[in-house]
Amino acid sequence: MKKQVLPTQHIPSVLSYFNANAYSPDLLAEDLAQLPDDDLRELRIEMELWIENDGVTADFLNGFTSLGFSDDRKSRLFFETIFDHIFNGKEEPEATAFL
Repeated sequence: MKKQVLPTQHIPSVLSYFNANAYSPDLLAEDLAQLPDDDLRELRIEMELWIENDGVTADFLNGFTSLGFSDDRKSRLFFETIFDHIFNGKEEPEATAFL
């Protein structure tokens, strides 16, 4: 059974770097490096829950980014790419590739 997951301060904070009105994903890694380990751990757990529970939709991401996602599958892939960027050292995602 899927758990109901509500975003805490961490998800909106991370997604704010990808907001259409203040797009600055290049600053994300630098700012996350300043977070306490407990906050990073909470962010990881929260993002994993959103991914595992299929909670990431176009509407969800548009609510935080205003980028105009129209496809839930691409929205989820974008969110997973952000996760991989933060926690697995992958390349910074380019939002337009997922719109």
